[in-house]
This record gives sequence, C-alpha cells and structure tokens, in this order.
Amino acid sequence: MQERSKINQWKVKVVKKIMLVGTLLLASASIANASGVNGDYNGNPVVKVYYDGTELQPEDVPAINYNGRTMVPIYYLAKLGTEVKWNQETYSVDVKPAAAQPAPPTVQPAAQPDPQKLRLQKEQMLLKDTYKWLSDVDQSIMMYILMLQQNGNSSIPNYYYMDVSMKKLTDQYLEAQQFAQKASAQLKQIKDHKITEISSQQLKLLDQLRSAVELVRNLGTLKDTNQINTLQAAFQQQVLNVTQTARENMDNTNKLIHDLIAKELDEMIQNGE
Repeated sequence: MQERSKINQWKVKVVKKIMLVGTLLLASASIANASGVNGDYNGNPVVKVYYDGTELQPEDVPAINYNGRTMVPIYYLAKLGTEVKWNQETYSVDVKPAAAQPAPPTVQPAAQPDPQKLRLQKEQMLLKDTYKWLSDVDQSIMMYILMLQQNGNSSIPNYYYMDVSMKKLTDQYLEAQQFAQKASAQLKQIKDHKITEISSQQLKLLDQLRSAVELVRNLGTLKDTNQINTLQAAFQQQVLNVTQTARENMDNTNKLIHDLIAKELDEMIQNGE
C-alpha cells in the first residue's frame, strides 16, 4: 500500500511538471507573437510612437515595451522641439521646454488711397503740363518779336523769314490750343484755372504781330521820308506794346506753374513722403 501511494505521488509530480512546461511554452509563444507586431529590440517588443497622427521614426534605439511599461528614448522629445542636453560629467540630461516662437508681426492692410484726392493730384499735374505748353508759346512769341524788330529796323527786311516764322508760331499756338482744350475738359475738380485767359491773350498777341509785319511791309514801299518816319514810329510803338503784353503773359503763366510746383512740395511734406 505504501509503495502504491509513493507511485501515485510520483505520477502527480510528473503531471504538474508537464503542465508547468506547457504554461511556459504558451507564455513564450505569447511574447513572441507580441514582439512580432513591430519587431523587437534586445528581446523587447518595439512600440511605435505617433505625434498628432504622424509616426515618429526612430533614429537608432526605438521605443520598447519593458516589463509592461512603454520606454521611449529621450531623443524623441528633441523631435518635438524640446531642448535636450546631455551632461557627460554628471551623467544626466537637462530637458527644457521648446522656446516659444515669436508671433508673426501683424501686417496692417495698406491704406487705400482716397479716389478724390488721387484725382485732384492727377488734375494738378495735367494743369501744370498745360501751363508749361502755353509757356512755350509765350517764349516763341518773345523770340518772334525780337526777330521782327530787327527786320523792322533793317533797310532790307527778310520778308520770307518773317512769314515762315509766323506760320511756325501759328502752328505751335494751334497745337497748344488743341492740347489745352482737351486738358480743360478733364479738369473736373479744378475750376479756377487760367487756361482760357492765357490762350485768349496769346491770340491777341498773334493778331498784333501780324499787324506789325504789315507795317514792315509798308515801310518797304514808302519813298517819302516823313511818311517813313511816321510809320517807323508807329511800328516801334506797336512792337513795344506787344513786347510788354507778351512779357506780362509769360510771367503770369510761369507764376501759375511755380504755384503748382510749390503746392506739390507742400503736399509731399504733409504726407511725409
């Protein structure tokens, strides 16, 4: 009986050992299956690490599952912008939060130019250009007066040159008038311009110059000394009157130009340009 009891006890021990080995094999198989998902590192299952849905790729040592804990190398923090410094002497790591990035400068929308102001500036420029064109006619009139006076005092006047120069002066005046008329139609905000007054004065000067040219022609036909002296005096007075009027007209036109230039400068200073 005792011998049979010993045999039964031995059988129980053998069965327990077989069951224990089976349990260990099952556990090993479970671990092998777990490490097989992402691979393993030194016998530990590899764990994938994601940041906001994006996987962080390991550089050398990956994250692992060690004794049920997820162990992540500290260099992963550097990937997220955290400052990580290794101190070899103290064998320690100093971790600092990522430095806050300065907010981008606020860009203020560019101020939209005032359409009325912009229109006024364009009209001022157009008016200045128109005055300059008319001033060129004034200067040509002055040059013609000098030439006419020389021919009037000459014993042999150059009638051909006087006629050709008069035609050129008239064409220049008409061209300036066409531009002035178009410019006047575009001046919506500036109403007190002097374009019409200048143009009218220039037309009167041209008529007076044509009359002076006729006096020179008549001088060439006279034989009587008294008549020549009388006509010569009339010619000189005519030239003097035309010269004074032309000079005043040119000075007035130039003053208008200078006023516009000064106004432009004042506006630039006020706007800080």
